Amino acid sequence: MITMPTDLPDHLPQTRVLRYAVRQLAADERVIAGWLGGSFATGRADAYSDVDLRIAVVDPSAWRDPDFLAVFGQLALGHTFIDFKQSGHLHHLVLTDGTLFDLFVCATDVDRVEPEAVVLWARHPDDLPSMTIGHATPPAPTAASVGQLLIEYWMTSHKHRKPLARGLASMCVIGLHHERLALLRLWAIRHGGLDIGGRATIHTLSPACAVIENGVGHEALQLLGTPARDRLEIVSAIEAVRDEVGRVGRELAAQFGFDYPDSLEAVVRSSWQAFLDEATA
Repeated sequence: MITMPTDLPDHLPQTRVLRYAVRQLAADERVIAGWLGGSFATGRADAYSDVDLRIAVVDPSAWRDPDFLAVFGQLALGHTFIDFKQSGHLHHLVLTDGTLFDLFVCATDVDRVEPEAVVLWARHPDDLPSMTIGHATPPAPTAASVGQLLIEYWMTSHKHRKPLARGLASMCVIGLHHERLALLRLWAIRHGGLDIGGRATIHTLSPACAVIENGVGHEALQLLGTPARDRLEIVSAIEAVRDEVGRVGRELAAQFGFDYPDSLEAVVRSSWQAFLDEATA
């Protein structure tokens, strides 16, 4: 018996496809159980949400290249496959109508942490994977983790001289992207106690950016979107991020009670200034 959430938003195009897919999968004898994750499980879905559909099957290897047309009633125009080895594999799909689906396939004997999962069906109660249903939150920031984040930021920023000296300014733009992510992490920690960790995804960034929008405001967009279209703008953008990292980093050092890496920052800044002076001499 299929038990769909009562609060599924019927006005969303994803819901129609979801209902179709669940009927098809539940009728397949090879599929033992199915459940929802993500925003459709929590009631927070909107027209832009992925559908996080999970299934436990008899033989996951037989689902590495499934017939998506049969499952969804539509072709998969885009498909990426992620193999999580023992825990299962993920099909990330864009269907004909533009719907995004994450179809995760696993065996029944895996252990999974599934935030706020909603079980849709199971042939027998014991057929569900061993799931911890609840919020899978990243570890809370600590003095050690925040201090290490700052050290890694300054070490990374110290490397900007190399591509600039070699005429590879576009490489600095890539470096700036990573440094802005580090700044975003620091803002989220400072204003909301949230650390998204080293892997930035739409799921980890959404709560962090909500905190930043409230705590930092328009200044965040100004710093994250500072132009880097030529050497002068790249230099200016690097220095603007450094100034804000230094400011927020010292606030966090006081908040968490660790020693801010003043000496490291001083070396990076003095070496940077010497590099700029030499370039303009």
